[in-house]
Order: sequence, then C-alpha cells, then structure tokens
Amino acid sequence: MISFPAPGSYEVKIKCEFQTGHLTTLTNTFHAYYIRRELRELNTRDRKDFLDTFITMSKTPTAEGIKLYGKQYRSLADFEVMHLRAAGARRVDHIHDGLGGVTQHAAMTMEFELAMQSVQPRLAVRDQLTSPPRANSAITISLPPASPLPRIGAILGLHHRLD
Repeated sequence: MISFPAPGSYEVKIKCEFQTGHLTTLTNTFHAYYIRRELRELNTRDRKDFLDTFITMSKTPTAEGIKLYGKQYRSLADFEVMHLRAAGARRVDHIHDGLGGVTQHAAMTMEFELAMQSVQPRLAVRDQLTSPPRANSAITISLPPASPLPRIGAILGLHHRLD
C-alpha cells in the first residue's frame, strides 16, 4: 500500500526484473484526494493523527507554530478567541443570529482545516454543513410534534429580565 503525504498528483514507477533478465518499468500517475469522514468513522491511525494534531494546536502558541509549521498555523486558542469575538457579545451574535451561521462556521472550519494541515497535511475536517448527523450522534435532537411554547413574559431592559 502506498500512502501519499498530501493531496496532489504523484507519478509512481514500478520496476520488475524477470528471471530471464528482462527489465520492465511501469509508470502511472495517481491522484490523492482528501476524504472527509466523521471522527468516529476514521481508522485508528487517522483518528490518532487527528487528535494528536488537535493536542498540538492546543499546546503550541501561534507565533511558535508558524515558525514550526508555516504561515497557515493557528493555535486552538486563536479559534476560541475568533469564535468568542464573533458570537460572544451580550447583544450581538454575528454567527448564530441571522444568516451568518452557515457562512461564518464554514469560514472558520476552512481556516481550522488549513491550520491542522500545516501540522499534518493528510488531515481533513468533516464538513458539518453538508454531512448529515449520524442517528446515534450526540448532536441529533428529536423533538415532539410541534406545539406552541408557553409565553413566560416579555424581556425588559438591558439586563434581559422577564416581567
């Protein structure tokens, strides 16, 4: 089995010498692609590489990581700050309110994937937007048939208190 280090096209040459002394060379081009899988569906090696890279990103500050892994590297703390700045304000959530959910999460996921690939080029992050959740996934939620929710009261003032 051949494992390529990253996506791309690779020329592979195989030489075979027969007992008669005749030498044959076969050359072929192979294309390697990223395959996005849910974490629990990864084989043991890929899951270990993914989690080890995640740990590396949690322990290696961005400035140090850029020196070690290249300009696409970001620490896990950078992604936490990015998410909190965009979604953590008391009055404004630029990610989860309105139309930003899909585009902002996609952009952050793409940047996260680039950071992971700077450490381990073989890795890909599962696309949360187009990959359906598994039936036994922790994020799958079953709701009862639609029924109106009771109204508790109006929210008053800046402190978000109920009347």
